[in-house]
Amino acid sequence: QQQQQQQQTQQQQQQQQPPPPSMESQTQLLHPDSLPSVRPLVAQCRGGQPVVKHTPLTRNLTFDSPPGGVEKLKAAIVVEVKDAALVMPSINSFSFRYLPHLVLVDGKGQLLASKSVTFLTTFVAPKWVNTTTIAAIYKEYVSKPAGPVKRTRPCLYNWETGVLHIVEWTQNFLHHDIEFNAETQTFLCLRRAVQRPAVALVDEIFEVDLQGRVLWHWDGNKELPFDAQRWSAAGKHPDSDCVDFSVGYCKDWMHGNTIYWDIPEDVIYYNAKHQDSFFKINKRTKAIEWAVGRVGGFTLYDRYGRPREALFYKAHGVEKLGPDHFLIFDNDYFNTTRPHSPTNTGHSFVDGRKIESRVVEFRVDPVRKEAREVWTWVAPMGRMAHQMGDADRLPNGNTVASFTNTHTVSEATSSGKIVWELRLPRTPMWYVYHFERRMLRPLITFGPAVKEGRLETRSNPTVPLVLFNDVRLRYLAPATVRAFQGSRSVGQLAFNFEPNWRPTPVLLPVAVSEGLLDIELENADGVVGCAQLRLTPIA
Repeated sequence: QQQQQQQQTQQQQQQQQPPPPSMESQTQLLHPDSLPSVRPLVAQCRGGQPVVKHTPLTRNLTFDSPPGGVEKLKAAIVVEVKDAALVMPSINSFSFRYLPHLVLVDGKGQLLASKSVTFLTTFVAPKWVNTTTIAAIYKEYVSKPAGPVKRTRPCLYNWETGVLHIVEWTQNFLHHDIEFNAETQTFLCLRRAVQRPAVALVDEIFEVDLQGRVLWHWDGNKELPFDAQRWSAAGKHPDSDCVDFSVGYCKDWMHGNTIYWDIPEDVIYYNAKHQDSFFKINKRTKAIEWAVGRVGGFTLYDRYGRPREALFYKAHGVEKLGPDHFLIFDNDYFNTTRPHSPTNTGHSFVDGRKIESRVVEFRVDPVRKEAREVWTWVAPMGRMAHQMGDADRLPNGNTVASFTNTHTVSEATSSGKIVWELRLPRTPMWYVYHFERRMLRPLITFGPAVKEGRLETRSNPTVPLVLFNDVRLRYLAPATVRAFQGSRSVGQLAFNFEPNWRPTPVLLPVAVSEGLLDIELENADGVVGCAQLRLTPIA
């Protein structure tokens, strides 16, 4: 009777539970909370290679594009591998500014998959949120009696399942950039608004959940109000974005193009193109803690230690490399320090001024209010991009940059040697703004104590590892690293990957002091990377 009563109670509790979420794709689209709590300790690596040959992303890829569209895409994408030994093996995801395609391309230029939507619809700022899913702005034009009306919403697309989830949010005018936090299942959205009576365009930042509910809001009109004197001194001009608000003339005051969500620090780095500056925003208080660029009061130094008015002009794509350590794509557009030239002397000129688009790495000292350039890569001739652009640091130390209006994406070493390039047809239809990479698998590298795959050891050794997730995420992502000798487990450690492909140093304790080890690294999506190491006892 007690068992029957318990069963009846359990049935009643199950009936009282709310129904599961109606979004069919939720478990497929979104990042697992953590690794499985119990996993058989069975080696998945043999000889430094995975036993299972596929990754989740390569199992079920399809071409969701109209007839002829796939062949058109394949013909348009050209990749040149200039030095295969120095290129990071990768899968690349990107979209086009004026074409309705989202594509996956491997490192050799082979089109792996495509997702096409209706005409005049695009995916803006696609970014990986796990090994199978990207977040983006879904921008479309909806037919109305008075003419097409632009509509923008956050979305998630799973490459493996083919599920597209569009968030039904009543706001509009999302632009340039979007972030997604898989831990909280929320988007960070950049939205444009008109400030009156100045008739100036300002930016707002919203945090929105999967149901379109606003959880947090930053108002640029309040935190960075229009300054007529600063606007006049900068010599800006009306921007075409004003037409979205049925305004004949407006001042594009901020023109934000990057929101980097530093989730562990609860901070947002916001880049305002027309301020030639980026801002550190405390997400909890909404206050601007500091700004670096033409505004903010920092003393700026180039890599030779010379003071400069600004380190970048009309820049894009701020990335955080470490504490107060950043990378940015400097368009060098409207650089007022360059004199006008009446003739083109072989360099790239826009509006009578020479431009030298480049990628800039710099460090910030908020206490001393200084910013110092530590590395630059100036684009070669023909790669100057006065519009858009993006740059990312890769786990192998290379930098990949999208020179949007020159239809080229390049990967370069720290010395500036170009080792890989993707080229597209030279028309605005094929502009690539955000270019996102992921590795085939999580990456295992070794600390400096490991020489030529060998580590000299004593009793109770630890193996020094430097680890990278296969995708570039903004938060601390859980993972596990294991060591096997044959089929025997000799070490295991749970840890979190550092965000944004920063190196994650780990010391893995192992129960043996000699012999060959298979090291396997498993991320939260169950994707495994492999390596081998030989332990040699110290005599």
